[in-house]
Amino acid sequence: MSKVDNMSNETQVEDLEYKTGLKNLLNWVAGLLIIVLVLVIYLPSLIWQEEQQIIKEGRFRMKNLQSAEEFYYQMAEDYIEDPDLLVNAVSAARDSNRADSNFTGPQKISLSDTTLQVQVPNQFYRSFDTTFAESYRREETVVDTIWTVLKWNPQLVAYDTLFVNSQNLNKIEYDSLVSKEIQERQTTNTYYNRYYLTDKFTHRPLTKQEYIIKSDTTDLLIKDPLDYVYKEPRFLVFTLKDSTHGYIKNGEPSWK
Repeated sequence: MSKVDNMSNETQVEDLEYKTGLKNLLNWVAGLLIIVLVLVIYLPSLIWQEEQQIIKEGRFRMKNLQSAEEFYYQMAEDYIEDPDLLVNAVSAARDSNRADSNFTGPQKISLSDTTLQVQVPNQFYRSFDTTFAESYRREETVVDTIWTVLKWNPQLVAYDTLFVNSQNLNKIEYDSLVSKEIQERQTTNTYYNRYYLTDKFTHRPLTKQEYIIKSDTTDLLIKDPLDYVYKEPRFLVFTLKDSTHGYIKNGEPSWK
């Protein structure tokens, strides 16, 4: 084989290696671009979801403060502008009423640095526990025992046939039991998971600023204290933004 042929073969081998290397490089670049494209689409959506969750949580906390103010007004015909004092006062009234059914009417709520005069309604803790709770519905199978009973009817001069749930059997008068039947039925019940009013509810999420409460004898305002656009870095090149979540005035939220 001539020297020219050897050089030609070497050139072909080098060209093949170059093309193979270039192809691999292009595949890596294409793969990297796909990953970047996916991240550019996915990460902003993830940040937007976080922003929406922060807004939802902030407004949820303000609604709870509004409910706490309504409970306190029910007991004292007044509002409390200190969020921490507010949640502590209504929580203390609830706990005392739950522990002692006689804790109703004119009572004193003694906290660490103050004493409040209130009028506690009967069963106050029940209203409190269903307000500050997350409700959920669950389908259940209920087993009923149905009794067939006879009751004399003097007007008809005959026996009436009645079908009575076993739970109500001792509440009626009858002459004899005829039979019983076991029946199953589906029912939907509502349950409540109670949560506690902690100092988490007195501060907005993310920036941890305390909510503003302003009141007089007739008006009540619960307001988000943030009055600028707050920013935090996310994933090096993106930014999470948060601004005011609005306010609640006299029970009416600024958002719909």
